[in-house]
Amino acid sequence: MSFRVVMVVLLLGFAGAHAQGGAALPSGDAFSVRLGRAMEAGPVAWDGLWDPNARDETQRMLDVRSQALFQWSNVQVVSEGEWDLGSDRVAQDLTVRGTATWRPNAWGVASSFWTPQWDEHFESNRVVRRERWIRKRGSGEMVAREPLSSLSVVEAQIDLGVYPGQSAILVDATYYVRALADGVQHVRFLLDRRSHIYDLRVNGQLAPLVRGNELGSLGLEGFSPELESSFELPRPLAKGEEALVKFRLRSPIVHLQDNGQVTSLPLADGPFRERVWIPLLGSVGGDGSGNLTNVKLSVRWPHGAFESVAVAAKPLDGLVDEPNDEKLEERRILLTSRSDLRDLDFALFEEGSSLSDLSTPVRVGMERRPGVFWFERTDGPAESRTRMALVDPLLDAAQSSSRDLSSELQELIPLDADMVDELFDDSSTDAERSADDRSAG
Repeated sequence: MSFRVVMVVLLLGFAGAHAQGGAALPSGDAFSVRLGRAMEAGPVAWDGLWDPNARDETQRMLDVRSQALFQWSNVQVVSEGEWDLGSDRVAQDLTVRGTATWRPNAWGVASSFWTPQWDEHFESNRVVRRERWIRKRGSGEMVAREPLSSLSVVEAQIDLGVYPGQSAILVDATYYVRALADGVQHVRFLLDRRSHIYDLRVNGQLAPLVRGNELGSLGLEGFSPELESSFELPRPLAKGEEALVKFRLRSPIVHLQDNGQVTSLPLADGPFRERVWIPLLGSVGGDGSGNLTNVKLSVRWPHGAFESVAVAAKPLDGLVDEPNDEKLEERRILLTSRSDLRDLDFALFEEGSSLSDLSTPVRVGMERRPGVFWFERTDGPAESRTRMALVDPLLDAAQSSSRDLSSELQELIPLDADMVDELFDDSSTDAERSADDRSAG
C-alpha cells in the first residue's frame, strides 16, 4: 500500500474534523435525542443534522467519510445546558456515552498505519465524551461542533526550567483535575509533538500514553493532528471526583528560540506557529468561567544566561522574584494568577534583546522587579490554542491533496454507493427547493 494512499487517508480526515455542526432542531432534550439516534443510524443521519449552508460539498463528503469509520451503539446523550454566545449564536453542551466500534475495513487501515488515541484504541470502545453544538438563534439551525474537555483543571503548578547549555527546556506540570461527567477514563490533550513526555502519572501511578502521530491519524474526531495526544486514567472517575495528574517534559530549545529570545510566543507564521508548550485539556464549555485555573508558574534559568524575563497571564495576581538558589546557581521568579492555561506565555531575553524584539504583538506592563516584566498577547492566545484553531491552518492543503487522490481513498475505505446516492439526492433536492423559493419570491 503506497505512502500516497496513507497520506490521503490522513488528510481527508483532517477536513472532517474542521467542519462539524447540525441542522434546524429544537433546543434542549429534543436535540439530545436526535443526536443519539443520528450517531447510531450512521453517516447519512449524521449528515442530516447540519445546516445545509454550514459546509461546502468537499467538507461535507470528508466529514461523512470520517463518520463512516465507526458503528455506534448504546448511545446516550444528555444536555448540560444552553449558553448565549452573542452574535446570534447559542451553544448547547452535551455529554455523550456510547460504544464506538470500528468498521472492519477501517479498523484494518487504522491498526496498520497509526496508533489510535486511547478512546479509539480497541476494535470496540466504550466512549464518554463532552461536546458543544452551536446553532443560529431563532432558526435553530446547527452550524458548528466543538469537542469539550472531560476534566477541568482546578489548580496547576508549573515549574519551567530553561537551560541553553543543554539546549533543553524542562517542565514539571502538576494538574489537580475534576471530572465533568461520570465514567471519564480516557483524556485527550494538546501538546507540541517536539515535547517529550518522559513521565506521566495519575495519583502517583504511571499512566498509559498515546502521543500524536507525526502525520496525524483518522478516528473518532475525524482528523487528530500530531499535537493531539491522550492518556488513560487508572480507573473511571465519577462526576466531581478529583485526581492529581503530573507531566514531566523535556523539549528542545531550538523551536522556541530566535534572535536572542527563548519564548512560547509564535516566532513565525505558518500552520505550526502556536507553541503548545504545556499540556492543554481544552475548553470545558459553559459560560467560560470553568476554564479558569489557580495557576502557580515558576520560571528558572542559570545565572547569566538571560538578562530579563517576561511572563503573561490574564489576569495577573502576583509576580515576584524568588530567593536565588546559590547552590544551583539559578535565578527564579514566581507568577500566581487565576487564568486560562492557554493564556500562559513566557519570554527570556539575552543581553541586547528585549520585549520590543518580539514578533508577536503584545501589551507590555511595567517592570515589576529589575529585569522582570509582565505582558499580555493582543491576539488572544486562548482562542488561538483551541483544537479547531490549531487544525484549521492545514485545511486548505488537506483539501487540495485529497481531491487529487480521492480515487485511491475510495479503494482503501470505500463508501457504500447507496449512501453516497442518498447524500447527493438530498443535496439536489435542497438546491431545487432553494431555487423554487427564490423564483416564488
